[in-house]
Amino acid sequence: MLEIFTTYPLLTVLIIAVVIWLIKSHIVASHDEVTDLKENIIKSLKDGKCFVTPDELGQAKTEVKTDIENRFLTLAAFAEFKSGIDNQFKTVFHRFDEGTEQFKEVNRGINDIKNYLLKQKRGNE
Repeated sequence: MLEIFTTYPLLTVLIIAVVIWLIKSHIVASHDEVTDLKENIIKSLKDGKCFVTPDELGQAKTEVKTDIENRFLTLAAFAEFKSGIDNQFKTVFHRFDEGTEQFKEVNRGINDIKNYLLKQKRGNE
């Protein structure tokens, strides 16, 4: 053991001792430990949805597109239904107005007959 001190300079021996101590105390990691740590970090980032793969991005795009198409079709169907209902109400109100006009004409006709009969009755008296 003493040959280390006599063969190598003191600074070299201290550096070797510090490196060995750092490796043993896990302050300096080995290549395998760094690789495992890197894989764990990448896995946790994927699990946390920080980064997505192109396949996941394509799948999300398809889901969003389908959702938008469904909502758009729902809104379009509602707008068409609403316009149909509006047209039906216009038709009903138009027919009501026509019916009102017809009742006014019938009322005028009845009034004309009544006036004629009253004139006839007064003429006979």
